[in-house]
Amino acid sequence: MEKQMSTVMVTGGTGYIGSWVVKYLLEDGVHVHLTIRDKSKKEKYDHLLEIAQVSEGELKIFEADLLKKGSYLLAMEGCDRVFHIASPFLISNIKNPQKQLIEPALNGTRNVLGSVNETTSITKVLLTSSVVAIFGDNSEMAQ
Repeated sequence: MEKQMSTVMVTGGTGYIGSWVVKYLLEDGVHVHLTIRDKSKKEKYDHLLEIAQVSEGELKIFEADLLKKGSYLLAMEGCDRVFHIASPFLISNIKNPQKQLIEPALNGTRNVLGSVNETTSITKVLLTSSVVAIFGDNSEMAQ
């Protein structure tokens, strides 16, 4: 019996956790639609293209912006699951955490979920949090 290939969309797949998720999905034969802010920055996802070359799964790269409504719709076409891992992450120059971290994370998640609601093929969404959610400020991370 032939194995049915699954197609998933992954946000934040160029980050540390996201890269591992994409790697394991590709190795398991899953087709991955990876969303990134800027396709021209190939150095951010080149390692994933290399993994895809020796994996059973396929990797397609799409541009999308957490804060741009509808920018995930194209990447979601034909997908049955979404792994939403992307979230703003800043280490320094945080003057207004509400505006720089919390609002973009919330609005980005709302944007992705809004696109999920417009995509009939999506049956599951996996949403991860960020280490930022458990730290109050940089001084806690230095301990």
